Amino acid sequence: MKTIVIYPGRLQPFGPHHFKSYQWLCNTFGQENVYIATSNVVGENNPLNFEEKKRCIERYAVLKTNIVQVKEPYKSYEITNKFNPNTTSVILALS
Repeated sequence: MKTIVIYPGRLQPFGPHHFKSYQWLCNTFGQENVYIATSNVVGENNPLNFEEKKRCIERYAVLKTNIVQVKEPYKSYEITNKFNPNTTSVILALS
């Protein structure tokens, strides 16, 4: 069975503490299996839009293809819908 890991959050902004968690997940599950999920919600407590957050995340050694804009980060259907639920397990990683 394939395992994917989704690291969801607001990531306002993505910083060294997020990257440390991301690195651990990659070392444990493989970088190609770890996805970062964040939305495009902007507001008083969320000043960065998705593209701005993505640029911050890309400054670290994160696979660009695994930074995904989702509507609801803690559900991340945009990621899970790409995989067969009968052959894939999903882990949500919270830090």
